[in-house]
Amino acid sequence: MPNYQESMRESCDAHQNFKSVWRVWRSGKLKDAKGLKPHTEPKSVSDGRNLFLAKNDLLFISKIQPLEMKFKENPNHSLDEVIEFLLVDIPAFRCGYAKEVFLKLLKNIEFTNEEIKRLQILVINICETKSFRREFRRCCHLAVKIADADFVNELKNLTQTENIYAKVKSKWILAMIFQNRVDLRKPLS
Repeated sequence: MPNYQESMRESCDAHQNFKSVWRVWRSGKLKDAKGLKPHTEPKSVSDGRNLFLAKNDLLFISKIQPLEMKFKENPNHSLDEVIEFLLVDIPAFRCGYAKEVFLKLLKNIEFTNEEIKRLQILVINICETKSFRREFRRCCHLAVKIADADFVNELKNLTQTENIYAKVKSKWILAMIFQNRVDLRKPLS
């Protein structure tokens, strides 16, 4: 199984480095830009961009695109790998879009109890992250499918936490679950 965490970290780090060098150049404080014609990009900026694009292409071409093809051909065969990719919490460039695609496709699959537990961990982890990412909405839809009484109780516990992100996101997910799952609306202990 490919190491998504390492590849996503490398892509994210290269992207952050490129953005940092770009901002310094645009502010006029980049040392290797001195003496260049106006609007001429310094080598450090070009190198940063090229490294970022290379790392991002490597991530998508060698890992994410093949996984998507395998998943579309035989979802049950590659489900563990998809869940592994979804569990990596690194905001690498374009990965939110890829996660959205997988989360949408997961709605049409039957899961084992073990897979449901792993997906529930994914939802809880997304609730606890200190940001709102684009895949959150698709995660809410999946939560409706994988919800059970224990999972609902975990989400209810998150509504009492001091983490404001977890509070808001868990309330949102609970509202979707209760709206779509009549069987889980009854009061839970």
